[in-house]
Amino acid sequence: MQQPALSGFNSEHMVISNNSKKDAGTYQVTVSLKDKENAVWADTNDNLDKVLTWVIDPAEVRIKAKDIVIKTGDVAPSLNADSYQVSGIILPDRLGFIPEIAYEAAPDTAKEGTVAIIVSGPVSSEDGNYAVTYENG
Repeated sequence: MQQPALSGFNSEHMVISNNSKKDAGTYQVTVSLKDKENAVWADTNDNLDKVLTWVIDPAEVRIKAKDIVIKTGDVAPSLNADSYQVSGIILPDRLGFIPEIAYEAAPDTAKEGTVAIIVSGPVSSEDGNYAVTYENG
């Protein structure tokens, strides 16, 4: 849960509403004087409610394909959820999708060489709270 920090906010004289959010997005918060009869804002010399905009940016998540070493002549393993690592997500949150992972080309294990492991998928979580980047192996 995030809350905006307001410079000069004094809970003895002010009330703030709509200031607790957890999802990425743009929000408005209202700051009101408790005693509108006897107080005014220093910057505007009035007692009207202040409506301010604040933003929660999506958190960064990285999905990285794990490097795999195969001995010459061995069978290349199938790629699955154990073949990549997700970092940056805050549990119990979920991305809402399963990344795709595949060899760039079929590994020829009869000879030495390197084949990239490609991981891909959406660039944001289903709920929009995470920006997703991918790193191939």
